[in-house]
Amino acid sequence: MTIYDITEKARVSPATVSRVLNNKNNANFKTRKDVEYGISTCVDHLKNKGHGDIVFVKDTVSVFASERKLEGYKKRMEYYGLPISDNNIFECASFVEDGYEIIDKITQSGVKFSAIIFCNDAVAFRAAKKLIEIGRKIPDDVAITGFNNSIFSKYMTQTLTTLDNKFKMMSIFATQLLIGLIEGRNVNSDLLIKPNLIIRQST
Repeated sequence: MTIYDITEKARVSPATVSRVLNNKNNANFKTRKDVEYGISTCVDHLKNKGHGDIVFVKDTVSVFASERKLEGYKKRMEYYGLPISDNNIFECASFVEDGYEIIDKITQSGVKFSAIIFCNDAVAFRAAKKLIEIGRKIPDDVAITGFNNSIFSKYMTQTLTTLDNKFKMMSIFATQLLIGLIEGRNVNSDLLIKPNLIIRQST
């Protein structure tokens, strides 16, 4: 939904929307997704599938969200008493081509792993190709999960287990919030949306 859809629905001008969005008094009104919870469900799923050596790949582009995802990984690993250290955590950017490089880093590090949690689907997509190239079967040798439930997740040799961040729902809530602010109504100031784990062939 574009800003023009919002203004048409609210029957206000784009200039009015701009004033509302830029009003410092509205700074605390937001919609957000609980990425920490989302990653914890990935750990739950992998643990239930028999994995204990789980590596986490941190996104260096979306820093705040990536830190929350990392926190979810750490807390859930600790909850299960699974091995966790800086050696289990790797970093890369969020672009498709970074998937090749990160698999090289992981395999060359010597760390033991049977599963990898990626911060986004694009990196997981390319990483899966690299794993197959070096003779690792998915999910028999290595299980992988992504994040975003993007188009990449559906066009892998083994479709990708991933987290659906409910972008459409977030857009609807954000639109309703904005319209409420424009109309001067009392609105929920902080909407927290929990991602759903979509289980597919990669785990």
